[in-house]
Amino acid sequence: MQRGEHRGKILAVATELFYRNGIHATGIDTIIAQSDIARMTLYKHFPSKDSLIEAVLRKHAEDARQLLESIVKQTEKTPEERLWLLFEAVDQTVQTPEFFGCPFINATAEYSDLRHPFHRLAVEYKQMYRDHIRQIVEQLNIADPAALTSQLFLLIEGTLVATQVDAQQRTSEEALAAAHILVDFHRRK
Repeated sequence: MQRGEHRGKILAVATELFYRNGIHATGIDTIIAQSDIARMTLYKHFPSKDSLIEAVLRKHAEDARQLLESIVKQTEKTPEERLWLLFEAVDQTVQTPEFFGCPFINATAEYSDLRHPFHRLAVEYKQMYRDHIRQIVEQLNIADPAALTSQLFLLIEGTLVATQVDAQQRTSEEALAAAHILVDFHRRK
């Protein structure tokens, strides 16, 4: 295996284990064993568990950013259609058997100190997500795009948490219905 392949394998294994089992519950020895690499190989790529955690969170953020940008950039669709695509992406995410919640919400549960670097990464991620929603909302020609952005963001966050707690709920369908009501309400304001 080449150097880049080792890093990718370690990152993939750590991502899955941190996400499924939790960051604190996943030890370096487990990551090494499941990556089928030597301890020194892991530490060549990630000098500490914290550096590995940061890399995992940054990878989650980058993947989400790419998805959000692909939705925002679909200019052949109306702003409303792009909002519904956003909610559809959330629905697809929460309906997979591999859904264990938002990695950033999970990280803040484990690192609750607002000054902790992982907590700050979560704040940055959530702001990026909100900014992408706002890019779409601003094209709706409504009086208060900031309010609608916050409301839609809260619907998405609520969907992630409610589905993590009880996967049997169809929270994403209810969130989409509420999003339609909110957009209509803001248009009439």
